[in-house]
Amino acid sequence: MVMTRKSTDIQRLNLRSHKMTLISQLVGGAEPGEITTRLWNNEKLIFLAEMEGRDVFFSFDPESGEVNAN
Repeated sequence: MVMTRKSTDIQRLNLRSHKMTLISQLVGGAEPGEITTRLWNNEKLIFLAEMEGRDVFFSFDPESGEVNAN
């Protein structure tokens, strides 16, 4: 996790390209507030994002870079 100026976020480092990405930038829709990790499930990172006063679970696939709401 990494602290940004406005909230907590998750930073992804692609070991092949050495590119860093904030997970919040991959989430579509409303801009998420605080993001926290939960667990790994079937090689996907499950995380929780606070969005517009609600807690929403997402999964992140590091191979494809896709984020999906659960």
